[in-house]
Amino acid sequence: MPSALPPVIHKLDCRKERGKLLVNTGLELRHYEGKVWALGDCALIKTVTGATVPPTAQHAVREAHAAAVNIAAAVRGGRRAEFCFEGLGTIGSLGRGAAVAQVFGAKVSGLPAWLLWRPIYLTKMPGLNRKIRIASDWLFHLLFPPELAQTRLAAEGGVRDQHFEPGDIVFRQGDLGDSVYVIKDGECEAVREQNGEEQFLATLRRGCAGRPARSRWCKSTAMKE
Repeated sequence: MPSALPPVIHKLDCRKERGKLLVNTGLELRHYEGKVWALGDCALIKTVTGATVPPTAQHAVREAHAAAVNIAAAVRGGRRAEFCFEGLGTIGSLGRGAAVAQVFGAKVSGLPAWLLWRPIYLTKMPGLNRKIRIASDWLFHLLFPPELAQTRLAAEGGVRDQHFEPGDIVFRQGDLGDSVYVIKDGECEAVREQNGEEQFLATLRRGCAGRPARSRWCKSTAMKE
């Protein structure tokens, strides 16, 4: 899901493209070189080859390093850095032992991509303690899968609108009476099937309410508007 830009970005009086701050390959804001740097989702960044940088973590980490080098160079002097990282690929887990990945141009899916995603995800976690906890949790769930059951504590209820076109059947003779119908607009015909023939009962109009039952409500041929 794309992230929304902070409102302050829209208020800045500087060059933008597609709503993002326009920077050069050194992550310097256009027309404010050496004074203002921008990176991350708020900036439109292109590598030295002209490729647009996607808003992913692998790029953001390297953007921060390049910006830090250039800020230090602007303050103390020294060699500047240009952002040239093109990306290693993308990978995403779909759950249940499946994933999709594109690594160094090769596309992988299914279980192999999922096995590739697990160690990559683990290496990105900060701190050895967190890595061990996550790996232990994965191993525990692999050996002892969770047993889940959904308990329905309360019956669902509510009122919802339904629209019927002429000729639509609202409910049939003998249907389970689990709903009450109220006509908000238009009209419908109630008929009963008896001895293989349909017997007209009444025309129901706005404000009429009823529940399907064997003794009275049978078949509605239309909601006429």
